[in-house]
Amino acid sequence: GEYAYGSSTMLSEDLPLVVESVAGILIRPAFRDEDIDQCRDEQLAYIRERSESVFSVAREQLSRMLLEDPAEARIVTEQTALAVSNDDIREFWSICSRPSGTVIAIAGDVTHEEALELVETWFGGWTSPVEDLPSIETPALSQAPGDTAVTSMPGRVQAAVFTGVPGPT
Repeated sequence: GEYAYGSSTMLSEDLPLVVESVAGILIRPAFRDEDIDQCRDEQLAYIRERSESVFSVAREQLSRMLLEDPAEARIVTEQTALAVSNDDIREFWSICSRPSGTVIAIAGDVTHEEALELVETWFGGWTSPVEDLPSIETPALSQAPGDTAVTSMPGRVQAAVFTGVPGPT
């Protein structure tokens, strides 16, 4: 399945401020055009740099090889990143960001009761959108026998090995 996550590390004394901030981001995101554009520019830079990373190249190769149709691998390209408009992002968030299914994991110098109180204070009024979550089609996993792919990247001081096996369907 698909999922999204975020994380924050802070001093324990700053936990209330961070929980409040995370609630604001999830429940009332600003989605200013200039912020979305900046994030898109950062994503495009990452996409361009990815081809130089042995880790990224191996991970993408594995993603393609595990699928029946390698073209269905969900690998973000410059073309796909540029095809998503700012309004598409806002619409997706308005439909998919919801309390049902959201998991909040907190660890640190905080009691169970303190953490629950923070979560209830800042997330207690969060309501789900009326629309059902959109369904997605999951790409079919390959049933072919195992295989090995090698991408030669001369001059790299590192190498990466990824292994994977399709799970039951």
